Amino acid sequence: DTDTDTDTDKDSKNAVHVSPLELLTVYGYSRGFMTQRGLPDTSKAAKYILKDFVQGRICYCYAPPGVIQQHQYHQFTVSDRIVNRGKITDRKLQRVYEGNNLLARRDFDQDFFNQTSTSAAHIKGGNNNKTNESGSMAKPWKNHQHKRNRKEKLRRVYGHLDN
Repeated sequence: DTDTDTDTDKDSKNAVHVSPLELLTVYGYSRGFMTQRGLPDTSKAAKYILKDFVQGRICYCYAPPGVIQQHQYHQFTVSDRIVNRGKITDRKLQRVYEGNNLLARRDFDQDFFNQTSTSAAHIKGGNNNKTNESGSMAKPWKNHQHKRNRKEKLRRVYGHLDN
């Protein structure tokens, strides 16, 4: 027990302390996360580090402040993670998937592509579109009727200046 304490004291004296910005810069550079200016993208590197930590790929080397037993911190077996892989652990998601019977069904593609009812939107030759009196299709987003009498109004407004 005292041997491990002296080892950690030696390690802490010889340890090189790296700032968070330096860590993110080196990680971003090594992974190829670069900004448009050619600098390492530290925000993207931080997101990936947090994602890896949450997924259990990165563990603490030292326990956070307040944890006394360093040797008991972050001890879990790899088999615990492998057992839960592929299973849904969130109960709400489990209920949603079970309620829709999505976990038991395997024929999603067949159900989708074997549908007999087809929509009329993709049938060639059907002319169910609205047309105006000139025969072209109506385009409600191009309704510029409010601009029709603009020139006439300007002539009326500034007509006294023409004489």
